[in-house]
Order: sequence, then C-alpha cells, then structure tokens
Amino acid sequence: MKKLILGGFLLLSGVLQAQTPMTLKEAVGTAIRNNLNVRQNELSLETSHNNLTQSKLALLPSAQANASQSLNYGRSIDPYTNVYVNQQLNASNFSLSAGVVLYNGLFYRNTIRQNNLLLKASEEDVQQAKDVITINTILAYLQVLSSEDQVNLATQQLDASKMQLERTAELVKAGNLAPADEYTLASQVATDQLSLVTAQGQLKLNRLTFWQTLNSPQTPLDFKLERLTPEGEMGYETSASKIYEAADQNLAMIKAAKYRVMSFDQAIRAQKGLLVPQLALNSFISTRYSSTASINYGEQLGNNFNRNFSLDLNIPIFRSWIYKNRIQNAIVDKKKAEVQVQNVQVQVKQGIEQAYANLEVAKMRYDALESQVVSFSETLQSAESRFQAGTLNVVEYNIAKTNLDRARLNQVQARYDYLFRVKILDYYQGKNLFVD
Repeated sequence: MKKLILGGFLLLSGVLQAQTPMTLKEAVGTAIRNNLNVRQNELSLETSHNNLTQSKLALLPSAQANASQSLNYGRSIDPYTNVYVNQQLNASNFSLSAGVVLYNGLFYRNTIRQNNLLLKASEEDVQQAKDVITINTILAYLQVLSSEDQVNLATQQLDASKMQLERTAELVKAGNLAPADEYTLASQVATDQLSLVTAQGQLKLNRLTFWQTLNSPQTPLDFKLERLTPEGEMGYETSASKIYEAADQNLAMIKAAKYRVMSFDQAIRAQKGLLVPQLALNSFISTRYSSTASINYGEQLGNNFNRNFSLDLNIPIFRSWIYKNRIQNAIVDKKKAEVQVQNVQVQVKQGIEQAYANLEVAKMRYDALESQVVSFSETLQSAESRFQAGTLNVVEYNIAKTNLDRARLNQVQARYDYLFRVKILDYYQGKNLFVD
C-alpha cells in the first residue's frame, strides 16, 4: 500500500513537472548541457589544462633509478675487478640519477606563459560555443511563441468569420441579403480554416526545431514554454559603434583570437631561449655486485658505492640553425594569428552593422504595421456596420477583414523579429540574453 501511495505521488509530481512551463533560462541551460559542440570545446579545454600542468612539471628536477641483473658465460669483464675473466659471471648493477636545469634562457617559463594564454583561449572557445547555442535557442524559443500567437490569432479570426456567417445566414433567410453573400462568407470561413491549419503546421515544425535544439530526450514533445510578452518601448539606445567597442572587449571569439596572438609572443621568447647556453646540475649514484668476488653481497654493494656530481654547460652551435628556423615559424604563426584577429573583428563589425540595420528595419516595419492595424480595425468596424445595414456587399467586407487579419499576423511576426534583433545586439555586448 505504501509503495502504491509513493508511486502515485511520483506520478503526480511528474505530471505537475510536465505541466510547468519551461523558462527561457531553463531552455538555454538545457541546450548548452546537451550540445555536442560545447562538449567538444570543453574536452579541448581539458587538453589545454593538461598542457599547462605538463609545462609546469617540467620545472621540477628529474630523477630515475635503474637496476639490472645479468648472467654471462665465457669471456667477459668482471665488474668488481674490471678485468677479463673466462667463467660464468653473475652480476648486479644499481644506479640513481637526478638532475635539474638551472638556466635555459627561460624556455620553461615562457612555455608556461604560452600554455596559460592558450588555456584562456580555450576557455573563450567554450564560451563562444555556448553563446552560439544560446542565440539559436532564443531564436527557436521566440519562433515557438510567435507561432502560438499566430495560431491564437488565426483561431480568433476563424471564430469571428463563423459568427459573421451565422448572422449572414439569418439575414439571408429573412430576405435582407442575397444567398450569394452567404456563399461568399462560407468561402471566407474555409479560407480562415486553411490559415489556421497552416499556422498550426508551422507551430508544429517550430516546436520540433526547438525540441531538437535542446537535444534532450528527457524533455517531452508536448512541452510548454513560459510566455514572454514582447512589450515595452521600441528602440535601441546604444549606437552601432558603441556596440562594436563593447564587443571588441567582451566577445568570446575576439578574446580567444587575441589570446592566441599573445601566446605566440611567448612561443617566440621560448624558442629564443634555446639559443643561449643551458646550465644544469646533475648527480649520479651507483653500485654493483659480481659473483667472482670473495666477499658477500652486502659488502660488495658498500665497497662499490660511487657518487658523482656535475655542473654541465650545454652551448648550442650547429643546432642553433634549427632553433632559429623554429623562431621564424613562430613569427609567421603570430602573423597568421594577427590576421585572424583582424578577420574576426571585421566579421563582428559587419555582423553588428547588419544586425543594427535589421533592428532599424524591424522597428520601422512594426511601426508601419501598428498604424496599419489601427487603420484596418477602424475600416473593418465601419464595414461591419455598413454590411449589417445592407449598404456594403460581402466582397468589400471580406477585403476589409482580410486586410486586418493579414496586418495582425504581420505585426506579431514583426514584434518577435524585433525582439530577436535586440537579443543579437545584446549578445555582441556581452549582456544577459535571457530573462530570469
């Protein structure tokens, strides 16, 4: 009985959860978590972390131990007396070596700085991938909302047409209108039904696109979205030039490109460090055992104990040409990265200019449609009065109604299009793209 009650509560909670509308923030979070491009960039970020750790570990002293056991037959060198013997020889060798680079032209230090900058670039790559999926999710979200509004509007238009058809049928029966008027309105009802089916079909496609953008099998196909009321003042105060200045400082793709340029500066310094002499401190400890000696194993290891310490200076001579070629390649790579920065900046600048122009066009289109809706609403009200009085034919009435219906649909599309253009410009400035 307890299990049954618990199962009922779980089922009820699942139903309630399914009925809870998904917010824009939740949609963006889900899409980012499940996006494969984001995951791929996160894996590249892990590689950058590992490369930075590896370059830091290179500063630590190196140490290694060796042990060997050999069995020789015939003529060989006795490791205890260091003379030739012609007999079976059982020998053991043990050694421990360690070393640390004291100076190598700051090669390791500059390599660490280079990998640190590449790590920052990888972090920006991850953010860029998240920004792209955020924009795509917002677009898909708004398209669903726009389609829902258009379905609601088409439903209202169909209901209004049906009511008008019913009134016309009564007037036809009373002999106040000709039967042709009823047939014409019936055709208008059929047209409105087709418009509703078309809007419903587009809504279904937009919902599928949004669901695929989330890439979340756990999200039900009958999801509900929290409504975003596209209201408020129409207008964007920030100019295109100011938006670009903010984008040049905040946009992830530009920051990533700049970090890579700086990383090549460190790569050049690191390669130049290989041209200077390298100073290293090394030590070596060893001992050995031979079966030909007359003393026991432990005494031999103690008697053969050897220590060695050295301060080694490595001066590159002919290999410097290899290092110089590497430096030249690094300089070329830096120039390529600088060109890439300029290319990204040009693309962003053009994208901002295009987005700003689209915003202004969307604003003008919405204003025009708003005036058109007001005008067509007044025209339809007048047409309805004249049609009921019998001074306006059904064709003229349908034209007035169709004009208003079309203007309202276009206004809904224009409003959401404007809202999306605002989100695009907010994205370039690094602003919050979704509503909490």
